[in-house]
Amino acid sequence: MKISDLQNYFNSRKEEFSLSYKFGAPIGKDEISNVEEKFEILFPEQVREFYTNYNGMKVQEPAFEIYSLNKLRILDNYLIFAKFNNEHEVAFDISKINQADQWNIMNIENGYCVTLTMASFWSNKIPA
Repeated sequence: MKISDLQNYFNSRKEEFSLSYKFGAPIGKDEISNVEEKFEILFPEQVREFYTNYNGMKVQEPAFEIYSLNKLRILDNYLIFAKFNNEHEVAFDISKINQADQWNIMNIENGYCVTLTMASFWSNKIPA
């Protein structure tokens, strides 16, 4: 699924699944660059693409949130960017670029690699 289709996907399932959700407004490249500078990182293209389209998103039930840029935080080698069920945070492993030229997306509680790319996360993990 293309990132530009994500909100339409949620819209098409809103009534069927009684979804209550909100997408953050798109943001500019300057705001993304400011965050990269603040954390001394460079976002992989798919991460940049997500935030260019949506500055975060939140689903009420089942509880899920991708943080807006101003809520991102670093813990060790992780950039924490999302939360499931109001308690389980996932993060980018910013210590290395993987074979897909992305950061691995990790469950920071147990070290489990959730997926290798942001595109996989938004198309296979969020809607699941």
